[in-house]
Amino acid sequence: MIFLIAFFAGLAQLFFSVILSREVMTWPRLSFVKRSFLLLAIWLIPVVGAVIAYKAVKLDWFRKTTSGGSVPANIFGEVDAAFNPGARHTMEVRQEVRVEQRKSAEPYGDKVKT
Repeated sequence: MIFLIAFFAGLAQLFFSVILSREVMTWPRLSFVKRSFLLLAIWLIPVVGAVIAYKAVKLDWFRKTTSGGSVPANIFGEVDAAFNPGARHTMEVRQEVRVEQRKSAEPYGDKVKT
């Protein structure tokens, strides 16, 4: 629902910015600097407001999730394992540790010491 509200708010901002830009372009006695400043303000102020609102509400729409590794790193690891048999053993051990941590529900890197 919030995405729909944000979508329609964005469309309304776009619509009013186009109308205001057209009006500014038709004003007869306006220097290039003043006209550029007004157009910049018309288009930039709503964007800055959206960024500030995004930060104030602390939305995490664009934050990447943390994963165990990236695809290119995994590809290079497989290539290294093909040419270096010791790397294959290291990759298998790491994979076993990850599986054990997932089964025991321990967060990565935090091992319980007894």
